[in-house]
Amino acid sequence: QEQILNWAKLSHQKFDWSCARRLRLPFWVRSDKSLARIAEEIGQEIFREKRDVMECAIFFIIARKMRTLRNLAATDQSISGKKFFDFITTHDFSSERGRRAADKNAFSLLRKCRYLVASAFFLLAEPPSLKSALETI
Repeated sequence: QEQILNWAKLSHQKFDWSCARRLRLPFWVRSDKSLARIAEEIGQEIFREKRDVMECAIFFIIARKMRTLRNLAATDQSISGKKFFDFITTHDFSSERGRRAADKNAFSLLRKCRYLVASAFFLLAEPPSLKSALETI
């Protein structure tokens, strides 16, 4: 699998979401470490392109790179980026209060038809609300 991933990476230089989707990477890559590395790479590429932490948050949450996500949120100067930074730094998502706050934000984003970001909020909780996140996507 690593050889196939290296070959695919050579032809595309960096993985982005459209490339990973076309290659159907989540279906055949069996290594959790490889999937986490790819998710982080996709998240970094999206942040470089759009400079919006909300658009790339799900990939860093999937990779469980919360420190990287927090650092990117700190550099995002948009209003939503600042609110997201405040949210992830003030809540402990392993507590009931933090899980409830993440769920409330996710449902609010669903009403605004921001499905990918809502899924990210469902996955913030410890343990993640995987069923809700998958139903949203």
